[in-house]
Amino acid sequence: MRTRQEITHLFEGAFPVRTNRFWLELYPDPDPVVFDENEDGRITVRLVTLDHDEETGTIQIRDVKEQQLFVPNPLLQATHLPEFLQGWRRALASVFESQERFAREDPSAYESFSKSIDCLMPYDLISHECFDVLRLKKPRSVSDIEQALLGSRKRLGGFLAPTPG
Repeated sequence: MRTRQEITHLFEGAFPVRTNRFWLELYPDPDPVVFDENEDGRITVRLVTLDHDEETGTIQIRDVKEQQLFVPNPLLQATHLPEFLQGWRRALASVFESQERFAREDPSAYESFSKSIDCLMPYDLISHECFDVLRLKKPRSVSDIEQALLGSRKRLGGFLAPTPG
């Protein structure tokens, strides 16, 4: 059984996920991960959206959302939790990068994109659908988990921005 310190260390290794426009980070509340043996874990995450003014080079915070998320204890004890968290981190970075590119290339289309990061809550990005990958038999490597997360529209794949053309 993993200890609270081991689980905290795993989550701290997966956060923050940042691009120029978006960040998702653990928020200590007062601890980033609250976990007692035989109980579910609780993490508090903060989603930050930034605006960049290309002319002046200034950066402003557009939005900040914090949310407490619960993670079932059996998933925290999964043998491949470290691979899951790293695969999730890579998949989320891909989502952030695709949306950042979309916002830069077609700002008006991005504003009406219903699944833009601007419209999401932190839960949407690390939901139970994402953690359900831990229950699947096949994905065990970081790459397999990343593909499982991006390959399903119910998981992070649903937030990939459309490609131009």
